Amino acid sequence: MKVKHMFSDDDRQIIECALKNEKNGVVKERLIAINMFLQGLEKNSIAKQLNRNKDTVGRWINSFDKGGIEELYDSRGGDRKSKYFNIA
Repeated sequence: MKVKHMFSDDDRQIIECALKNEKNGVVKERLIAINMFLQGLEKNSIAKQLNRNKDTVGRWINSFDKGGIEELYDSRGGDRKSKYFNIA
């Protein structure tokens, strides 16, 4: 089932600003995926580039669409780091 996302220019600006300022590697990876989607790339392409499953990328996009950047933060607890984006 295809879901149509309605992102505004404000959403694009929010993502670009957040990408510059975000220090959490997990969230930054998710922001990068959403930014790529906003630039017109398909979920399959984004997933391949980030070495993730397309369903995972879709979940990140849906989360942002539903609740903004706050929905992208890791809610698992602990101090788990992304193995792909280790930002000091």
